[in-house]
Amino acid sequence: MLDEGRTGEVVNMLHQRMFWLEKLSADWRRNLTECGGMYLPICGSHDVDTILWLLNDEPDKVWGSVRAVSLVTEGDSDGVIGLEFADGKIASVDFATRCRHQRAETVLVGLEGTLVVTRNEVLLDGEAIDLGIAQAAFTLQMREFTHALKQGRQPLASRKEVSKVVRTLAF
Repeated sequence: MLDEGRTGEVVNMLHQRMFWLEKLSADWRRNLTECGGMYLPICGSHDVDTILWLLNDEPDKVWGSVRAVSLVTEGDSDGVIGLEFADGKIASVDFATRCRHQRAETVLVGLEGTLVVTRNEVLLDGEAIDLGIAQAAFTLQMREFTHALKQGRQPLASRKEVSKVVRTLAF
């Protein structure tokens, strides 16, 4: 839909991930010196990857502010990452792990329309879009990766694509 121009030029993208973190999967994730952080190392790369992939662009300025307010870890638990692009568009990742209202939503604001992506649906200007996909995203990701290996080609999430995420997080 973005490639077809159905939103027009995207000028703003908001990516929000909020949930209640009650327990960590491993004890080492509690200690900041052992884990190096909490949210950013675990989810941050995926959130930034989503932005870069959907916008098909790399930022020329990255800034952020994170807080360690969780009772279950010393690492970053809440914050915002801002990305600014050479053509003037902006994007943000907003995250909270102490939020009792679970939310995972990406909003792309274009000059001609708004695209909203959640775990369960895609909306264009408030209207649900049938993507004709009956399988879970993780299943489709693994299928694409194994097909790439069998066919001897780079997967869609190639090291070239992943390096954009690393560069952005290292800003």
